[in-house]
Amino acid sequence: MPNTHAIVGPTHIAYLLHGEPGAGKSTVASLLARNAGCAVVAFDDFWGARHLTPSCASSTEKWDVYRAALAAARRELRQMDVVVDCTSRSADFRRYATLTFRAVGSRVVFLSCHAPRVAMRRRVAARWLLEPKHPSTGVQQFDAIAATFEPLDGRDSYLTIMRIDTAGSRPRLVDGYGPDARQVSAELTRAFEPHSTALDGFTWLARSSVGVWLEAIQDAMCIITKNR
Repeated sequence: MPNTHAIVGPTHIAYLLHGEPGAGKSTVASLLARNAGCAVVAFDDFWGARHLTPSCASSTEKWDVYRAALAAARRELRQMDVVVDCTSRSADFRRYATLTFRAVGSRVVFLSCHAPRVAMRRRVAARWLLEPKHPSTGVQQFDAIAATFEPLDGRDSYLTIMRIDTAGSRPRLVDGYGPDARQVSAELTRAFEPHSTALDGFTWLARSSVGVWLEAIQDAMCIITKNR
């Protein structure tokens, strides 16, 4: 079981997100950016700049994206805490990213986002209409990435990990302790003030409903394509 003890070290922290497509990682990143003043380095920007999708890229192309994005995050860490918005889907990547940031004296915390797979798949299906330029859009992209996703296991026992439940409209910390965990929990909670709760809830419900219909449509299209 990965430990959740905070690593004692320098001021600036690299928060690396972890989770499958549709797990709410970008939502968590935007909340920490808005409430805690963290910089955000989004891997999606680097995929888009190269006109690549994670599921179709070669190993060389993937590592080119990884290195470029992590280098950008290292530059930001000179000034402030950074949230790296990515899937962190392989143990090899998690090890490489951890060594990259520790080499410049930064603490590294993984924020592992979790939701039911059916919910995540529907969120990605909804992007087909709501976020067509997103590099991971549609059920085919979700299925391809999910098939190669490596969950946290014994190989990650050296990592500092906090687990975040993103199943509903409000992300919440469910596993993690120490000063870093209290800070993350406070910033996630602070995001939902009374005046914004209704809008956030409505937006979440609308996206969920759209996802159900688009998931069914895209699955039907996949079946038709295969049977041609």
